Amino acid sequence: MFPSGLKLVFLLKNNFNLVFFKNETLNKDMSLNISIFDYMNPHDFLKDFYDQQKQIDPEFSYTSWAKAIGFSNKTILRLIVYKKRRITDTSAKLITQYFNFEHTEHQYFKLLISYSECKTIHLKKQLSIELIKMQRELSVKKYQLINTEALFDVYSPVILTIINTAHAPMTAIDIQKFCPLNENKINDILGKLANLDVLTKIEDSYFRKSQSFKIPDQSQNLNLKKYYEFWLEKSAQAINAPYEQRRYRSLQLPLSQNEFEKIVSKTNEFALSLLADVENNDLTDRKIYMFNTAVFPVDVI
Repeated sequence: MFPSGLKLVFLLKNNFNLVFFKNETLNKDMSLNISIFDYMNPHDFLKDFYDQQKQIDPEFSYTSWAKAIGFSNKTILRLIVYKKRRITDTSAKLITQYFNFEHTEHQYFKLLISYSECKTIHLKKQLSIELIKMQRELSVKKYQLINTEALFDVYSPVILTIINTAHAPMTAIDIQKFCPLNENKINDILGKLANLDVLTKIEDSYFRKSQSFKIPDQSQNLNLKKYYEFWLEKSAQAINAPYEQRRYRSLQLPLSQNEFEKIVSKTNEFALSLLADVENNDLTDRKIYMFNTAVFPVDVI
């Protein structure tokens, strides 16, 4: 999908790990695993935080939470959480202080508020692209390089996409509905991804742990070579699929090296815009589509 190497980006999937709080602001040394960067809506972030806190402590309430944040009453907070009231600058400042957001988290939170309240389609898309860029940059910094074993199987990125699009942790049987592999093979892939610390396992279910990772495009990377060989062969076979389920587009361009670099840059920007267009949080009535790009000189071989 990305000519600069295989880049996997997974968005909008809520974190199922627990979060602990302490006093007036959150203590980030106490297992703060919920991340604002996992969200494309600030209200959903607050709702998930409340639900998790309620599971930890049944006595946790909107009254106590509103007081800890600094709101004058619980009604304001409840309305914000349930998307009945916008997050004003004053409310955003109080929430930022409560969660003890660092600079980048604060910037993302502000951008998230603007995105959720934007009424213009064009501007909303631009904001979504900015959010996705921040998610990718931060995730790649955190997961700078996953061993090429992450591509031990050509279907591992497909399975990761399925899991990260679902609303809840998934089992092999759940995944099998969207993937042409048997249950044993899927379980084998899931187990290896969990060992790589990409997924977290709870009983027979899995959910994503890392948001994004990048495997560098290197000619000696045999797993990456195997991945592209497999899916490019599949893309040729897909010519026999119903027309309404596949498309082909081919261009022949005379390019200088500088023009080639511009094409690569524009392709990456286009990929971001595609991610921004897709509501990546629901598998209902959906198939997993493969979108690959290949740009190379015709005399490369």
